Amino acid sequence: MKKFIKQLEHGRFVLIEKDLKKPFEEAWPLMEGLYERVGGGAWVNKKTGEFYKVKGEIYRRELTNYSFNDPKVQEHLANGGNLGYLCGSGKIYVFDLDKIELLKEFEEILGETLTIETKNGYHLYFEYSEELYKTIFEKNGVHLGELQGIGQQVLIPPSIHPSGKPYSVFKDLPIVKLTEDKLNYTTS
Repeated sequence: MKKFIKQLEHGRFVLIEKDLKKPFEEAWPLMEGLYERVGGGAWVNKKTGEFYKVKGEIYRRELTNYSFNDPKVQEHLANGGNLGYLCGSGKIYVFDLDKIELLKEFEEILGETLTIETKNGYHLYFEYSEELYKTIFEKNGVHLGELQGIGQQVLIPPSIHPSGKPYSVFKDLPIVKLTEDKLNYTTS
């Protein structure tokens, strides 16, 4: 198993059609740690008590995110499908930088970490102990990227971007553990 996948082994993965970025199965963001199964097979948010719904209907089927070693994932990859990492699973999150020039700035704050090259930038992986949600980064009205949190996914190698560019490992390094101070600095 590649080193970068080994670091994500406690996380969850979602199936994506070849050359696309959006998962095709319903309820892929549903995470067992945040939801629990109740009577009738429904999933309920542990904090809010709200039912998980798909298209307005209470979702009662099985999870549609998987461990990397699940035969369904392996078959999907063998058939050339794309694969996404479910952010927040395994307490791993991603800074999705859409500007190449931001890499050095983020590395100065975070330190070097597992980094995936994307079409226009990089995905920098980090571990954080608390729940994080999507945050958009802008400066002077220019979109710079996002913190991809719970309910989000990012493509991982060997996936292919819709433009035809493959996602590739840029730095196969250990995933950094982010402190609250560093997180606040990056998101301010």
